[in-house]
Amino acid sequence: MLSRPIDAQWDLRGTKQQWFHSDLEWWFDKNQPEGWTKDSIEYRFNAEGFRMDCDLSECHFGADLYIGDSHTLGLGVNLEDTWAYKHHQIHGHGEFVNLGVSGGCLDTVTRLLAAWLPELEPSRVFILEPAPYRSEFLLENEIFVSGSWTTLAARRLAGAKKTDEFVFQDKLFTDYVSPEAQQQVNKAKNIATIRHLCEDYNLSYASHFPITDEYLKQGRDGFHAGPDQHDLILDWFVGVEESSPLPSFR
Repeated sequence: MLSRPIDAQWDLRGTKQQWFHSDLEWWFDKNQPEGWTKDSIEYRFNAEGFRMDCDLSECHFGADLYIGDSHTLGLGVNLEDTWAYKHHQIHGHGEFVNLGVSGGCLDTVTRLLAAWLPELEPSRVFILEPAPYRSEFLLENEIFVSGSWTTLAARRLAGAKKTDEFVFQDKLFTDYVSPEAQQQVNKAKNIATIRHLCEDYNLSYASHFPITDEYLKQGRDGFHAGPDQHDLILDWFVGVEESSPLPSFR
């Protein structure tokens, strides 16, 4: 369980999908996003539920490992249009491993690195910090992340009915996940653990890019980054990553 992504991806392992998570057909029909069609995107999930074309059991040692949230996974665009894939085409060594998780948080990154680094032994690790104000929770047979999308206000916008589970998740987020002090401490613990886990690897780490329209809302789902905006995210990454400087993409 500790090595798998959240349930939304795990449930689709080994499949190809036309729609995924916030990139939904009914939303497309309602909004008719310019420049996109219903067959624009293919989501390919490997046997472990990650968006990549190689099963992790088949990967060779020395791969480049990319990890983060839905922007590393590439929600709303094809994998080939993501900042991570583009980075690997320019600067990559070895195989491309994408452990991005839709809705993921720093808890997710820490958990997956602890599980997969000993198995994969990558040559380099590239982390684009997930969006803030999220925390991961592991139940007996479930993994989910609490974040802004679990609030009742967000559920109402999506047309979801109020349920006891939604009320619980709303309270979980508003009372325990989102307070600034809680976020600062949780981030510090995760960063320290990530640095320890990656001490034998070449780690590049960048904070999350600005949450502004310059970077967002051009993907097919109308919220995440579009292909051109992934170029901007790549430029952000190579401009602020904390290991040896890389040349700017632009």
